[in-house]
Amino acid sequence: MKVSVKYPGPGFNRRFGIFDAYRGFFISESWAMLFLISSLPSVIILTLKTNSKIIGWGDQMAQKKVIVVGAGGAGLTAAIEAAMAGADVTVISKTSAGLGTCTAYGAGFFTLPVCGVSPKEHFAKTIEVGKGINDPSLVKILSETSEESLKRLSELGVKIEFTRGSANTRSTAPNELMGGAGFVVQLVEIAKRSNVKFIEWTVVTSLDLTKEKISGVSAVAWR
Repeated sequence: MKVSVKYPGPGFNRRFGIFDAYRGFFISESWAMLFLISSLPSVIILTLKTNSKIIGWGDQMAQKKVIVVGAGGAGLTAAIEAAMAGADVTVISKTSAGLGTCTAYGAGFFTLPVCGVSPKEHFAKTIEVGKGINDPSLVKILSETSEESLKRLSELGVKIEFTRGSANTRSTAPNELMGGAGFVVQLVEIAKRSNVKFIEWTVVTSLDLTKEKISGVSAVAWR
């Protein structure tokens, strides 16, 4: 796996090593029971192919490496869990970590089967309000796992208030516009305490495939 970050200037490249890789996903949350977000952050699990040194990342590494593309709520949660499982994790964010995301500018409310609402009821309501544009298989995963996922974040220290059928993170919002910003700021803090590294103000431009495997990630440090 070859990770290349290009910087403005005379063709400067920073390359971080060659790895074998496979790709996974972390599912985002629903917002106000209207839509199931379909843009999922890419989570790339990387294992060293050789003992080559990774320029800019320190000495030789022998553990799994994870690159998370995107620093919204779902990407940060994936990064935290991977780091706590022992992986060496780096998050690539197009802006300052967590703030230029849909999660930060969302309302700060989530619907989920909690406090008396069953997964079956939540599934039916989400399908109904989604007007048929949501994927039933993804809604099913959301309905069956969202309570556990948000309570896990609460256990990690994220301030979340649970009421019947919903969760609320607006108490930490810096203003009315960015209702979810306090939520992601807390996730960034937890990620950093878990030794997750961040590459900020950098946009991933391509994931290169070789024989149906990701063989490279290219990004531009645009700021």
